[in-house]
Amino acid sequence: MPEAPARIRLDKWLWHARFAKSRSIAAGLVSGGHLRVNGQKAQKTAQPVGPGDVLTIALGACGWCGFWPLACAAAPHPRRKRFTKT
Repeated sequence: MPEAPARIRLDKWLWHARFAKSRSIAAGLVSGGHLRVNGQKAQKTAQPVGPGDVLTIALGACGWCGFWPLACAAAPHPRRKRFTKT
């Protein structure tokens, strides 16, 4: 029998992914209406998220930014330069 994919609380995911410095700040983002899960406004901080869910986070003046939880690939920013000794 296949196992169900791992699910984690929304506030905990935001804290682990470093979008918030603490879980209480992450909970404030959710309760303040700054997050959407799969296009729907997140209603509670304990909402489970997992692979395949799309998080949309309000980033102030930058607008909205979409993320895929628990399946993120760490890619370098295109303008970030790598410093190496020559």
